[in-house]
Order: sequence, then structure tokens, then C-alpha cells
Amino acid sequence: PLLFYNLPLIRLQRKTINQARPYQSVIIQGTVSGSPRTLLGGHVLFQLQDETGVIDCAVYEPTKQFRHICSHLIIGDKITVGGGIRAYPRTLNVEFLYTDSLISIFSNPVCPLCKKSLSSQGRGKGYKCKKCKARYKENELPKIQKIRPIGEGKTYLPPLCAHRHLTKPIIRFGREKKRFNLEELKFLKRK
Repeated sequence: PLLFYNLPLIRLQRKTINQARPYQSVIIQGTVSGSPRTLLGGHVLFQLQDETGVIDCAVYEPTKQFRHICSHLIIGDKITVGGGIRAYPRTLNVEFLYTDSLISIFSNPVCPLCKKSLSSQGRGKGYKCKKCKARYKENELPKIQKIRPIGEGKTYLPPLCAHRHLTKPIIRFGREKKRFNLEELKFLKRK
């Protein structure tokens, strides 16, 4: 039960990357296959891959904190994005992002003697403390899982000032005007 699946996003069509055509508004589920990079001017680009292909995804500077969220994605994160397909170069202009599952990031363990971070001696060779010179085997100490600034299972949207003119703001969902049926209108006119 994803948040945006419950919303009436009629104009967005669920597609694979190969099915998406220029000027369509689509929802694509895939895996981040290229690290986000910030271009001159503040735009963020990353690559998304599914079983049918790869597409560049663009998050533009006017989206402010939304592009910072997208810059924290790493290769292997499974996400669902929605937005419009640009013709040339073929790019998905991201309007929302949902994090299906995120890759865990681990850092080197901490030295139990001096409480400083250990440095790796190479794959399978263990760790060494630069301060107290103590050495530890690879599996002797637990690695520390880093906390990511983005959460799993969350929907991220740009601020209202950056929405396309056709995009309904999230705060307006569920506040639609109630429609009167014709019989109710006739009854009201009689009084």
C-alpha cells in the first residue's frame, strides 16, 4: 500500500523504461544504476534501470530540498519515480520519488581501546588502529551501520512552488468538493 498508489494520479501511467515515450507522464519502478551527480547550476542526475533498459532521471534546481534527497540515493536502491519523459536527451523529469528498499551502508568498526575508527588493511586482512596501533581480524569486531538521510518506504515530493501546473498538490487530496447528484439538486430547487 504505497501512498501515491492510493492517490488519483490518473495522468500518470505505469510503464517500463522501454515502453515510456517522450511527452508521456509515467511511473517507473527500478533500481538506481548510476550515482547521483550534481551539474553546474544545481541540477541532479542519476540513472534508473529496470529489466528493459536504463534511463537518466533529472531533478532540477527549483525543486530545492527534493534534489538533496535524490542526491542521497546510492547504486542498488530500489525506487519508484514518476514524472514526464523529455524527448532529447531522453530523460525522466522526476516529480515524485518513493523508496521501495534502500541498501545498507556500513563503516569500519571502532577500536575498543581508544574509541577511534579503525582503518582497513585490505579485503580479508582485518583492521588497524592508527592511534594505538592495535590490530583486529576481519570478523572480530562488528561493522557500524550508517544512518541514511532518506527513509525506506517513504514518498518524497518537491515543494509546492516547484510542481508542474498540472500536478495536484498532495495536501489537496481528500479535500475534493462533494458532487451533488441530479436528484439532490432538483430537491433543493423545490424548497
